[in-house]
Amino acid sequence: GFAMPLAKNGRFGVIGFNFTALTQAPLEARDADDNPAGEFNAWSGILGLTYAKKLDSLRAGVGLKYVRQAIADQTASGVAVDLGVQKKMSSMLLGVSMQNLGPAMMFVSESFYPPLSLNAGVGYSLNRSMQFLLTGQHRPYANKTIFGAGIQVNLVQALFVRSGYFGQFSSDNQALKTNPLANLGLGLGWRLPKRRLSFDYALSPGDNNLGIAHRVSMQARWGRSNAAQTEGPEDPYR
Repeated sequence: GFAMPLAKNGRFGVIGFNFTALTQAPLEARDADDNPAGEFNAWSGILGLTYAKKLDSLRAGVGLKYVRQAIADQTASGVAVDLGVQKKMSSMLLGVSMQNLGPAMMFVSESFYPPLSLNAGVGYSLNRSMQFLLTGQHRPYANKTIFGAGIQVNLVQALFVRSGYFGQFSSDNQALKTNPLANLGLGLGWRLPKRRLSFDYALSPGDNNLGIAHRVSMQARWGRSNAAQTEGPEDPYR
């Protein structure tokens, strides 16, 4: 992904572009009699355009996504929209968002909707070295609700340690996982001096059938920034 301000200090907002792709090794094909019939590929991709703007203590953003999926020679494509708003209140940050709002997509002879989710969260900064987070997400098409809690601690100036926990419930109010440790996530963050470069790692149990996921990301910043000239741990609500 890539993001940049539209003017000095972002007074006209920030625009961003992103691309996400998921591929896998070729899969074995079978004919109607369950005999091997070669191999086929499956993949999916998302191309996104986003815009966000800060208005005093209020931050708002909108994203437009083009989605395309393919299995063998069959494809499906469509568009979806993300909307989000954040409100800063002293040491607290409130946020709500809606993701994947869009029309149904057609795959072969069946239609399906993007995985719509309604999200809300609240973050609280005890000080610049410790923050807490509570989140809730509802997926109406999947009849699933997810609640989460997390904490971030700044051990030394450049090193952050994170931990999070989430629980899932289906439409019949039954927990979808019985092993509590299966819902525990851990993470590390490392900020280089003046926050021009940062690295993040997360070990996540996920909420799908892929098992434990290891996520690694890198973020680079450039241009003059007042925040980049300050010392000490990063203020998560600046």
